[in-house]
Amino acid sequence: MIPPAPVNNLTNLANGVDWISLTFDLSGDDGAMGTASFYEVRYSKDVIDDSNFDKAENGGYFTSKEGAQNFEFTVRDLQFSTPYYFAVKAFDNVGNGS
Repeated sequence: MIPPAPVNNLTNLANGVDWISLTFDLSGDDGAMGTASFYEVRYSKDVIDDSNFDKAENGGYFTSKEGAQNFEFTVRDLQFSTPYYFAVKAFDNVGNGS
């Protein structure tokens, strides 16, 4: 099975005192082909990579509409004046992550 391609262009759209709105380019189900089943957002005060993705705070699970090119979401209840790192993984219909 081919896992989804990595999510690209994770970008800050806007932020407030305790929230941030982000966008990212959607991945595929098999590499860049098809539509991923869902996306998982994680955030942390430390850099996030494959070794600690599951330990970072859960920012939510999201699905996209068929044919969409990007996705926007908001994470709330963040600590004021605190730097955060965000990461997004795409998952296919059998649970393979990007």
